[in-house]
Amino acid sequence: GEQPVISLTGPSQRTTPGNSVPFNCTAGPFSSTNFNVTWLKDSDEHPPSAQSQMTDDKGRYFVTSKALVSLTGKEVLSQITCQVTHGDLAEPLQMTLNLSEVLQVIPTLKITMDADGTRIQVHQRVNLTCHASHFYPVLCHVKHKLTTVFQKTINLDQYLRIPPTVTVTQSSTPSGLVAVTCLVQRFYPQETHLTWLEHCHALKGTDQPMPRKNRDGSYTLESLHLVNVSRQKSEWLVTCRVQHQQQPAVQASLILSTASHPKREPSGSPGPGTSTLTSVAFLLGVKVLLLVSFTVSYVCRRWKL
Repeated sequence: GEQPVISLTGPSQRTTPGNSVPFNCTAGPFSSTNFNVTWLKDSDEHPPSAQSQMTDDKGRYFVTSKALVSLTGKEVLSQITCQVTHGDLAEPLQMTLNLSEVLQVIPTLKITMDADGTRIQVHQRVNLTCHASHFYPVLCHVKHKLTTVFQKTINLDQYLRIPPTVTVTQSSTPSGLVAVTCLVQRFYPQETHLTWLEHCHALKGTDQPMPRKNRDGSYTLESLHLVNVSRQKSEWLVTCRVQHQQQPAVQASLILSTASHPKREPSGSPGPGTSTLTSVAFLLGVKVLLLVSFTVSYVCRRWKL
């Protein structure tokens, strides 16, 4: 039969903080009323305000659920998710909307003067600066003779790039294998590709973990790689390499040994610890990238590979 689908809609116009906005979630068709609807705001469950069901002329069931979300100025990075489970489904139906799509934050305005605090003489020219802060979204609005000729919302996140910080750690397992964990932290946007290497040779078929969104809007992901060092006669070099968009790869390495505790190779990665990207931080990231490339090249030459 027809596969069930889900839709999630919000208000047609943006709303300022302090107001509640409705979201409607509809899913179906289902063979019975044995469905369950769950709302999530970020990772926390959110209560529904109403739920109803209906049937079509074929006797199939549809469910509609509504939720009210109270907006604050901090909701720019939040999401609302509708999740529907049913016996007909192999996995839940799910759809997510960003609250930034319905939020409008009025700017705070402040005017300053270059010679602030000094007495102004008659006919003296002064420079006044208007500061607009804490507003969302950024809107380009062009008028000609009181007629709007162009209007577009500018998404600043499409211009933002935060390179990841990559670290590797190890731990033992009951099976005797060494578990090497690669932690990729605070990057944006979320598109990345992770590769494990042993002795500087890439391993094929690496599973790509799903990034987890942080509260500040950046992303973090974690990948686990198991190594059997008991079969190795010498030290074993393991590297986690991360490709972030079209930027040079970022990586970190760990040297495992059968005779002693694993030794960590000092192979760092670029990436500021903050969730904002400035030109200074980006330039520093490029310098660190050069250092990483030199360090890893040295390690590979040391292994004669």
